[in-house]
Amino acid sequence: MYVIVEEGVPRRYTLTDLKRDNRNVSWPKDMTLLDVSPWGVFPLVETAQPDHDPATQIAEQQTPVLVGSDWTEVWSVRDLTAQEIEQRRLDAVPPAAEKWRLRLALHNAGLLDDIATALAASPAAQIEWDNRTDIDIDSTLMQQIKTRLGWTDRQLEDIFTATLTIAA
Repeated sequence: MYVIVEEGVPRRYTLTDLKRDNRNVSWPKDMTLLDVSPWGVFPLVETAQPDHDPATQIAEQQTPVLVGSDWTEVWSVRDLTAQEIEQRRLDAVPPAAEKWRLRLALHNAGLLDDIATALAASPAAQIEWDNRTDIDIDSTLMQQIKTRLGWTDRQLEDIFTATLTIAA
């Protein structure tokens, strides 16, 4: 990774960017040994992300800074907003689950008997449940079960997310 300094402002830059921006130059095959400073491009000293809690915080790259004679990568850590935390939770919800994993997640949550009760009210739902190997969270079947049991979207999402922790 490199930095280009334009009008005194550094930004991340790659050798591919340099080639693209200077198509009229005949570049060597191995550009890693080339001094690219005449184009205002300098190597970037990459640094590790700072320690942070990825569940509630994010490490973000900032504008590189000149430390001595080296352009250096800089990070900051900020707390995630409530909306970002909720979006991460939603992104982790699988759109579908293998039925055997779903049954184990329901069992672990003490809800498997509730499913049997909900299915007993609808022979068609029972047939679908009995014959599916994978179940989509947004399927009519799961929406009917959710409604019959009075679950919230969050409760259904949590059950599907729990299937990810069940090993084969």
